[in-house]
Amino acid sequence: MTIGELRALYDTNHVVNLKDRLGTSRRLQRYVAQFDALPLGELTKMQVVSWHQEIGRTRGGTAANQALQQLHAMYARAQDWELYMVKTPLTASRSSRGGRGSVLSRAARCPTC
Repeated sequence: MTIGELRALYDTNHVVNLKDRLGTSRRLQRYVAQFDALPLGELTKMQVVSWHQEIGRTRGGTAANQALQQLHAMYARAQDWELYMVKTPLTASRSSRGGRGSVLSRAARCPTC
């Protein structure tokens, strides 16, 4: 399954039920659509980091973080729907103190902040 196929399923079966479905759908189209041809298992962490940083440079940190959240939510939903059962490139890492994990480090999320 490709990211584009998952995005279409996610849009049809999940986004339509959201309060901000239009904003979410536009965000997915604007930012995630560039990965549409990639199979789910071929997206790497480094691709995600550079993608996130590029959005941060061109659109701002908030847009980059929202795009990252949407991509993460898509992968989580794919796992819930049993469409993808492998570790995602967006897996959160926990601190040694047991604190809340972050999908990316602060520096990776917004290097200019």
